Amino acid sequence: MWYQISQDQYHNYDFLPQLLEFLVQNGIKREEILIIIATGMHRPSTSDEKKKMFGEMIVKHYRIIDHNAENEVELIELKGKSWSGEKVRLNRYYVEAGFRILIGLVEPHFMAGFSGGRKAICPGLSSLDAIKKFHGYEFLNHPNASNAVLENNPCHNENSSVAWLCPSDFLINIVLDQRKKINAIISGDQFLSHQKAVEFVKEKSCVKVSEQADLAITSCGGYPLDNTFYQCVKGFVNGIPALKNDGELIAFGMCAEGIGSTEYEGIMKKHSHNYDQFIEDIKNNLFFIKDQW
Repeated sequence: MWYQISQDQYHNYDFLPQLLEFLVQNGIKREEILIIIATGMHRPSTSDEKKKMFGEMIVKHYRIIDHNAENEVELIELKGKSWSGEKVRLNRYYVEAGFRILIGLVEPHFMAGFSGGRKAICPGLSSLDAIKKFHGYEFLNHPNASNAVLENNPCHNENSSVAWLCPSDFLINIVLDQRKKINAIISGDQFLSHQKAVEFVKEKSCVKVSEQADLAITSCGGYPLDNTFYQCVKGFVNGIPALKNDGELIAFGMCAEGIGSTEYEGIMKKHSHNYDQFIEDIKNNLFFIKDQW
């Protein structure tokens, strides 16, 4: 039994104990259950963060690990290729599990259209080279790699194709309200249930701006989503369509951990006064640095 949950969900103790207890009561031994945090290429979670995500009782009684995209031993190659023709290597524990449950937060996503579902697998449980492709210039420069857009979105096409090669047996889609409390749970087949969740979120969360403004005030949702400047950028990007060409944007973020990863901080400092050259360099594949998106 394998159970995945995305790293940025800190509300899981609202329902996770009941889910795990249901599994145990129906014949699954606790030692057979593994919880994998789908970190993608982000850093592993700390002990304190695991307690916040899952609660102390779950941390005490269940095995929890972080996916490591750079650990070749924990990756296994699948038969078939991704939508873009790349090899697919995923977390070995996920692939080899007897039963796979995915849990994902569904909300508008500024690259993949919407989060959740297939995104837990790619980039969540993928190899570093696959994540580089997913976060590369070729994909992100596409006009459809944008908020609330799935049709002809290369990010959506890529991670959906990866998910089809090794889908979950059951998917739980979580939708939160403005207070980060559970608003809806939509579950079932990985692809059908995610589509239903997307339709629900699109109706409830995607506000149409009738007139562009001189000034927009925004954030990326508070802790833990604003723990670094790296994550706060999502709030910046989401606010841009509401602005006039010469408009200004004010964004709030705690940035308790500073700018972000060492790699991202290095990029920011090196290219802060010459961002046009940075775009030109990644366009020509002169380098790829972790977190460069």
